[in-house]
Formats: sequence, C-alpha cells, structure tokens
Amino acid sequence: MLSRVANTTLEDCQTPSASQKGRAGRPRSLLLDDLTYLVQAAKPGHYARYGCVGCKYEFSGRATGRVLKHATRCLKLSPQLRSHACKASSDSSPGACVETIKAKVNPAHNTSAVAVHSTSDNTVAIAKNTESQDWHAYFADAGKSTLKAALDLAILKFFSCNGIAPNAADSSEWKDIWRIVGRYEPVSRSTMQDVQIPQEAEHVRLKQTKYLMTKQNLTISFDGGGTRRRESFYSCHVTTPKRESYLIEAFPGNGYAHTAEWISKHVLEVIKSIGRTRFAGICSDSTGNTKKCRQRVCNAVPTIINFPDPVHHTALAIKDICQLEYFSPVVKITRRVIKHHSHSDKATHQLDKARPKFNITHGLQTIGKTRFATIIHAAVALCNCLLALRYVQAEHGLSIEDCSPQLFMAGKSASLNFERDLNQLISIGLPFAKAIMCLESSHSTAADVYIFWCAIAACLKRVLSDNESGIPSSVKGQIRGIFNARWREIFEEGPNRAHLSAFFLHPGYTGAAIFKEPNAVAFNIKVPARKDKHTGQEIKHRRVYQQVGECLTTMLAAEVEHGKNIKLNVPSTARKLLKDRFQHQFRAYATGHYPFSTPLRDDQTALEWWKELENVPQAEVLAALAIKLFSIMPNSMPEERTVSNFTWTNSALRNRQHLSTIVSHTQIRQFYRSKARLQTMSIPTVRFYEMDSLLRDMTTAIGPKDAEKAVKFCALDQDDSEDDVDARPGESWLDDLTESLTTDAATEFAMEHDVELGQEELISLLASDHAIEMVAQRESQHQEPVLEEGTNEGVSWVFDADI
Repeated sequence: MLSRVANTTLEDCQTPSASQKGRAGRPRSLLLDDLTYLVQAAKPGHYARYGCVGCKYEFSGRATGRVLKHATRCLKLSPQLRSHACKASSDSSPGACVETIKAKVNPAHNTSAVAVHSTSDNTVAIAKNTESQDWHAYFADAGKSTLKAALDLAILKFFSCNGIAPNAADSSEWKDIWRIVGRYEPVSRSTMQDVQIPQEAEHVRLKQTKYLMTKQNLTISFDGGGTRRRESFYSCHVTTPKRESYLIEAFPGNGYAHTAEWISKHVLEVIKSIGRTRFAGICSDSTGNTKKCRQRVCNAVPTIINFPDPVHHTALAIKDICQLEYFSPVVKITRRVIKHHSHSDKATHQLDKARPKFNITHGLQTIGKTRFATIIHAAVALCNCLLALRYVQAEHGLSIEDCSPQLFMAGKSASLNFERDLNQLISIGLPFAKAIMCLESSHSTAADVYIFWCAIAACLKRVLSDNESGIPSSVKGQIRGIFNARWREIFEEGPNRAHLSAFFLHPGYTGAAIFKEPNAVAFNIKVPARKDKHTGQEIKHRRVYQQVGECLTTMLAAEVEHGKNIKLNVPSTARKLLKDRFQHQFRAYATGHYPFSTPLRDDQTALEWWKELENVPQAEVLAALAIKLFSIMPNSMPEERTVSNFTWTNSALRNRQHLSTIVSHTQIRQFYRSKARLQTMSIPTVRFYEMDSLLRDMTTAIGPKDAEKAVKFCALDQDDSEDDVDARPGESWLDDLTESLTTDAATEFAMEHDVELGQEELISLLASDHAIEMVAQRESQHQEPVLEEGTNEGVSWVFDADI
C-alpha cells in the first residue's frame, strides 16, 4: 500500500479516453492534452514538439513536470486551465506525498490544509515511523518508498531554504554522500529544478490560499521589481490581522505594459481566489500606475480601504529636503567621503584603527539604492566618525576628490562649516528616518502612521524654533512647506481619513493631550445640539470628531451594502436603526462612556481591546469598524522583504535564474522558515527606542561597555545588497527628481490647528533613549441610551455630529 501511495504520479491519476483504452503503454493525460497542442511530430532522433495553448512557449517532448511548471505561471491560460494545472502540480509535490503517506501510516492524523505549517513536522514523523518499523518492512518496497518521500522533501527544503543552487545535486561530492549512506538515490538537478521545486511551490501556495480563505479583514499589497535577467514582475502578498504575510503571486511583466488596468486585473484575480469580502485593505507605493490600481480595486470591491504606503511616502519627504539647494553641498560631500572609503582599502584601514581611540563603535555607512532614508543613516555615521577622520587627517593625511583639503583639519573653517551643515541635515532628516524604521514594522497600524507624522512635526518644530540651529529663515519655510505638502497628500487630500480615524479609535490615546483644547475665549456662534439622553462630558475636539465620524459612516455604508459582516450586513428595514446605534456608540466612545471606559492594558493592542467589545450590544457596531481598521497592515513591507529575498537568491553567481525559479524558491523558503521562527509578541505601539537597529545605536550615548565593541565593527559597513553602493553620484535615488509637488514656504505646520505639537509624548515616540509614558486614563462609566426600533425608511449615510 505504501509503495503505491509513494509512487503515485499525475499520469496514474488520469483516466484514459475510450479511444485510448486499447493502446499499449502509459495512458494519455487529459490535462496535458488540454494544456498543449502538437507543433511538430517526432522524427528519428528527435522528440515531438508541443506548444502551450495559451502562449507561444514550446516544449521538446511533453514531460508532465515541465509542462506543469510553465502552465502554473502562464498568465495567458484561462483561469480554469491554470487552476487545474496548479492543483495537479500540488498533488504530485513531495509535500503532498509526505502528507498522503502520513495519513496512511497514521489515519488519526489530520493533514488538513488549514494547518498551514504541518508538512514540516510530517517529514520528521515519517522518518521516525520508518525507523520503528520491523526489518521486513524496512527493506521492503513500502519502507524504501516511505523513506524516499521523506528524504525528497527534506533535501528540497535544504536546498531552497538555504539558497543552494540545484546544480549541486549533480555534483560528484553530493552523490558520494548518498552512495555511502545507501538505500536512497537522490534526484538529478533537472528533476529537482523543473519538477520537484515548482510542484512544492504550488503545494505551498495552495495551502496558504486555503488557510487565508478561513480569515477575515485581510490586507493585500503589491509592488513591482526585476531580476538580474531583466525579467520584470509585480509581486502580490496577502497579510492576516496577526501579521502573517504570504507571497501569493509574482506576475511576470515582460511583454506587457504595466498599466493600472493590467496590474489591477491580476490583483483582483488574487482577491477573487480567496474571497472578495475577506479583504479589508489594499496598500502599495504611490507611483502613477500603482495609485490608480488601488483606486480601481477599491471601486471594484467597495469594502476595501485604500492605503498609500507610508514608508515610501516618508522617504519622499527626505528626498525633497535633500534636494533643497541649501543642503545640496553637504549631501555631495557626504557621498564623496563615503565613496572614497568604499574604494580605498588604505583609508578604510586607517579609519578602522583610529575609531577605538575615540570610543566610536560603528563605522561609515554606504549610501544604497534600496534602503529607505539611506542618506540620513550615512550622515549620522559620518558625523560620529568626524573625530577619527580628523585624527587620520593629522596623522596620515586624507585627500578626497573634489573636496577641500581642509575638510577634516581640526579648527579650520571648512571643517567646522561641514560639521555644522552635517548636524543641520541630521537634525532635520533624523525624525523622518526614525519614523520610517517604526512604520516598517509589521506591528504598525494606521494609527501609528498618523501619530508618527505628528511626532515628526513636533521634532521639526523644536529644531526650527531654535535660533541657534543656524538654519536660515527662508530654508525653515521651505522645510515646513515640504512637510505640509506631503502631509496634505496623504492625510487631507488622500483617498480617505482612515489614519486619523484609527488614531481617534485607539484606546491608548483617548486620554492623551495630542489634540488642542478648544479656545475658551474665542468668539464662536454655536447652534445648540438636539436634545439627547447623554448627560456626561462634552466632545472637546468636534472638528476631529466630525471628520472621523464621516469616514466611519462611509465605511459603515460600504459594509452594509456590499459586505458580509453579520453585525453590519442587515436588512434594509434595519439600516436606519443600525446607523443610529453607530452614532450613539461613537459619541459614547468619544465622551468616555460605558462600555468604552475600560483602560488599555500595557500588554494589550488596540485590536485586542476592540475584540473584547465585539459581542457587547452597546459597542458591537463601532467595534466591527474598529477591528477592521486595526486589522489592516498599512504598509507594503512584505513586498520589500520578499524583494530582498529575491536579491539574496538571485545572486551575481546565479544571474541566469528565471523569475519562476526565484519565486518558487522564495515561496518554499518563506513557508518553512516561518514555522521555525518564534511567534513574536504583539506590540501595542511601536516606539523608536524599542527598536533593535543600528540607527538607534548610533544616536544613543555610548557607554563604557559599548566602547569595548568598537574594534569588532568594520570602518565601512556595507549594505546587504552587493550592488547597492552609491559608487557613482548619478546612480543615487537622490538625483532622481520627484513628481511635481507644490511646496510653498510656510510659517507653521499644517496640522497645528488640531494637534498640540509641544507635547512631550510626541517627542518621546522618536527618542533614541527610553522615555517616560504620559498617558492619562479616564475612569468614568456611563450607560448607552436605550434605542427605539428602526423604521423602513431609506437611510442617508451622512454623519450627524449632533445626534
């Protein structure tokens, strides 16, 4: 039995047609007949040639593995044919064979696809079970087949997870290992690369898809990229509320115009395959085509919330500031100094020896093309190394092309001016760089995006208010103008006010004095609110309350009309009652009434806080909307991490890899490595001083113990990507002009009419050292009014702040 199970192939599962039953040999595969057509009949010494029915790709022969490898990635095949090819490929994978054998050996074992990480444990279990069998079974065909299935999967994981090229499977050294072991003959390179790896990748993808079909409030993100072979692609990830991210597809883009229509077509296919109503948000950077793609997807699925990626957006603000004429000289000098040390072993060695004398722990940082805020990281590292560079200048001399010979001479005006300019650039750019590192976190929420941009403004205001900073008033106005333009782009003129709404609904900030108190002495004409049953405190920030209420009402209308949430998708006769319940609950939350008066625990996230209220009648409508907002991951960092994985796999020595091979290796690696990683605890709010980062180390005071580590770090810390060094100034992202943006000089920050930028709580978010939390909690509890039954009248989805 085990032998038959282990040796089951796709051809064995096919049913021959009636016309073929009388023929000898292997039965024809109906699926292969559907996927291919005969191009040229076989000739003496040559195989017959077949072509893909969807595109012009041709095969020499019709090996099942090679045909399915192409069919599972061919975008020109019909969705039905491609789905059948993916299913057949998955069923023949090493992982599927292991699961089938495990089910036969242990019928009580559940190999449900929902248990998304079970295959890794099955391999070990099968191997142990094989060892425990009696010697008759051990040497019988069933025992050998069981052992082969387990080893096939284990070896495949070893190659894919560790980035080993399949070519090693044909090496004599690899074969010698298994010749000594005996009883197992490993597969060849071509079998592993063209059959097993693509099949296992499909098996992994289908398991992930089935797992995601059991989840709600998913986030879909996408981004473009390319390989060393110059094959363009658009990757697509799906993330759960617990921040489990899965690479579902990487659509090949060669030969296609990467328009919003083309991208949205494939993104919608992924959404449809999992379930349209299971998605809550979509995120990407804001290039012309991706921005339009998000809008098209939101139009097609109204319940999906549009989120521009805040990390890319924040990096654009740094780019705008660095391109100001005032900062151009210091940026150019910084790049030249780092370029000189990246090309000069002598200069690097001299700096490496000088740093311990001044307790300088970290060396210079290269300016790369992929890391966000890389110029600020490099500037901070250079500023920390100034004493060592001046020592090198005095002891050995330091000549840098196109730089003043007095640049690192102590006491000289060129050196002092450069240090002043470098500190000015750091003081302006560092808040953005710190915020980027926090917003890159998989734990970040839409509320974090809003609060960290407020924190950036608070830090900038403190710097620009300092008359001793040396920054001219005209430049200060330009900096405020750049910040305001980028602020309005995402928070005021963006697709929605979801970030502000999430911040307003964050229970950890209900008592924080972030929003300004209303001016008690200002002359206001106020229309009295209609009489209601609330007798508690008044709403202080009515402007913010109105904006958030309008956003939440729009969300509620979309859920009522297009969603599947049982608490919100009510009959038309109950919609007016539902809207009234929402408005009463929202007001109760804004005024701290029951059941929203429970404080947020230190170890509790906003999502967990709201989930405790989802079944409370006095809170369930508002809780459903809040849970949706806090379930969305508001950044597209899964794309960046996967592209980094692509770069690691597609190294310079493996530059001929096809996109499909890179994607298969990455899907297998991410799937099995995620099982090995420990589950990280949820973080209520990401703060910079809690980050384990090099930038935090460089901006924190160095203690005696840290100074002992100085000699362990190189003088020039390289990026992970080997071609990521800013070797020529023209290659840097800083030289690319940004899109046209109105950046008129400003005397104040755009959010100052609502946000109190002088709050220390905002400054502490971006502090490099631990800061004391100052969040006051409200203790009062109030009851929600009893509501009357709804009517059959139509519902106007307009938020009424005075209800």
